[in-house]
Amino acid sequence: MLDLILAFVVAFGLVAILLAYIDQPTEIINDRIQVEDRLIKALEASDILLNNYGKPVSWNNINIQVPSIIKSQNYIDAVKLKNFRELDYEKKKELLNLNNFNYTLIIKLNKEDIIDGINNTESEIVTVNRLALYEGEYANVQLKIW
Repeated sequence: MLDLILAFVVAFGLVAILLAYIDQPTEIINDRIQVEDRLIKALEASDILLNNYGKPVSWNNINIQVPSIIKSQNYIDAVKLKNFRELDYEKKKELLNLNNFNYTLIIKLNKEDIIDGINNTESEIVTVNRLALYEGEYANVQLKIW
């Protein structure tokens, strides 16, 4: 009888350990899905800013429907960038379809960085890098999403 009880305890322990390890890959897959969602959102938002001319093309802070910071392909417009930076952070998130995410936009120039958004305080971050021109100078445009 003692052997039967001991066998049940060992079997139950093995089943418990097996169930704990079966659940672990699900967490890894869910984490990967969240990273992929952030990457897709970052690519979409960077396309909105850098691959279209905005709606209307000469948008301002009152009539904006779709933001853009370019005046021609891969050439950042200083006026549009200024207008974009003056928008409310939550409004920019809405226009970029980033409602459930936070972002930081960094335009790295030779002598300075232009930063828009909020600082990252979390470790799970996705960054999209694009090249553009800003006032005749090469610029590395980074969009960070978390």
